[in-house]
Amino acid sequence: MLTSVLRRSIRTADILLSHLDRAWVPVHRTWRLNERQYGPLTGRVEREVRREAGLSRYQAWRRSLTGAPAPLAEDELARLREVENLNIPTGAPLLHRFDAALRSTVCGGRYAEPDAARTAAEAVAVEGHG
Repeated sequence: MLTSVLRRSIRTADILLSHLDRAWVPVHRTWRLNERQYGPLTGRVEREVRREAGLSRYQAWRRSLTGAPAPLAEDELARLREVENLNIPTGAPLLHRFDAALRSTVCGGRYAEPDAARTAAEAVAVEGHG
């Protein structure tokens, strides 16, 4: 049996095999079976998208093998490309300060230990380049 590496997919495969009394069947997991990318629809409320796109188009996006929404707009792609170049240190806590109205005084906060975060970010930058 094949399944994606998504937790609910793995659980579904386990439940199905157990129900069919086939728990002995090997399950092969691959990221290639993960759900598709929904581009500009990601994070939106389903009923709003269905209302805007119409039921048949919405169902084609959700259920067909070939249907897909339009790709991301160029400005959104440009923002994603900016993120690709970030070297975010793993496990470096951020320190946030807030004003009286509970608004952050520094967008995104500051690293609690800037030197350790810098060293960790440098390590992330060289990952996969050695």
